[in-house]
Amino acid sequence: MNEFIVWDEKQKKFIQPSREIVMTTKDGLLKGINGGNGFVEQWKPFSYIGKTDINNKKIYADCSILEFKMYGTKSVVSVKGYFYWSCEKLRYKFMSLVVDNYPRKEKNIEWNRAIGQRFKIIDTIQENKLGLI
Repeated sequence: MNEFIVWDEKQKKFIQPSREIVMTTKDGLLKGINGGNGFVEQWKPFSYIGKTDINNKKIYADCSILEFKMYGTKSVVSVKGYFYWSCEKLRYKFMSLVVDNYPRKEKNIEWNRAIGQRFKIIDTIQENKLGLI
């Protein structure tokens, strides 16, 4: 089974479901029984991509906003963005949001070297404390 977390919209926080997952809806939401109190909740799941950041925190697709430095032959570039699953490529790809303080929204800048970088989780898409989304 794949590891995942869910965003609890009511509590505005991430939870790791310890409850029984009842079913998946057509729109990809999960339904589960919340802590034995008998009512069903809906959650959006976020998959663990199998990597951790420099602080050993797990990185989740479409969720964890990351920062890393990419070293070129002539310069060092600071990059912020997140991973998402590409059904077309059948692998995780990186969507950059900011490169050296220049917004790159809605542009998929794919670096094959991104996978080997030392990431630091700085925010989540759901919380958006830094206003990057």
